[in-house]
Amino acid sequence: MPQVLTGDSKGNSSFRVKCDDFKAGSIKVTVPDSFPYKQAGKADVTAAITVKSGNNIITPTNKVCVYNITTTNGLSAGCWQGSFNIGLTLTKE
Repeated sequence: MPQVLTGDSKGNSSFRVKCDDFKAGSIKVTVPDSFPYKQAGKADVTAAITVKSGNNIITPTNKVCVYNITTTNGLSAGCWQGSFNIGLTLTKE
């Protein structure tokens, strides 16, 4: 589930995890609370990940989870990069 996220001028963005054709059971979505944005020669900037909707669970009636990424101290000019993993756990009913 690779994704490329582009933040706004303050480093804020959002992403979603979606399953359109899900018939039974549930999928628990796991994301970290935060991750570092990095740029050579500059101090790392911490980005927080928070749940916007979906409550970390995909079900036949809730097919999408949306998350916000925010930074409190913002990003300066340049090319910042960061990465994190999205975990999925399927529970069959």
